[in-house]
Amino acid sequence: MATSASGQKLYKWVDENGVTHFGYAPPPVQEREESLEITTIQTGKDDDDTALNNRALSGSWYSRAREYQATRQLKLSYGDFEITDLYPGSYSLVRKKIASGRAELKNSRLHLTYFEHFLEPSKLDTTEEFEAVLTSDTQLELTGPPSKKQIYRKLSKSRNTPFFRDLNGEWTDERGFRYRFSKGSFTVYPDDRPSNQSFGNLEWADPELALDFVADYRNPVDHRQPRTER
Repeated sequence: MATSASGQKLYKWVDENGVTHFGYAPPPVQEREESLEITTIQTGKDDDDTALNNRALSGSWYSRAREYQATRQLKLSYGDFEITDLYPGSYSLVRKKIASGRAELKNSRLHLTYFEHFLEPSKLDTTEEFEAVLTSDTQLELTGPPSKKQIYRKLSKSRNTPFFRDLNGEWTDERGFRYRFSKGSFTVYPDDRPSNQSFGNLEWADPELALDFVADYRNPVDHRQPRTER
């Protein structure tokens, strides 16, 4: 049992079909539990399997782009990856594709093979290796050349408690900011431009509601210094 950043216990287990699972609920077969202080990403049963078969890594992860003031999106799915930088334009969100290619996971090492790289064309058909550590179900740390660590966050899985069901919907404060809540996550719209939105995960400890920001297109979030509003 690993302790996540929010203090919950994160379980990891392998079912009878060899599929690795992560979750806050205890595994159905206690004998298959693994005791981990930090959940390190592992491959499936076969190291030669090039598909990204760990469900915990799949999805869209967000961080701050190092090169300039933008939100970086790392999308991992079905053994492929895409890196896109996002920033607000005059009327809509501007998307700048950085790179894409093949993602392969081996023994906690994430290998990215570039089929496209618009910032550094010299990286085409080359592979970079990153140490991948999943410190919680919503936080991923990638350390790669030259030994720089990048922290990514993503939205948590849907939570359907009575409190979150009551909170669901759109709310407006005295400044005119619109808050949209949905099953444990939030989106904030400070004006009518969707490119100015920010979003993240909710934490509720009566009577306090904490907004844990995953991404902000106006002021990109650096997850080395987490941003939380209470």
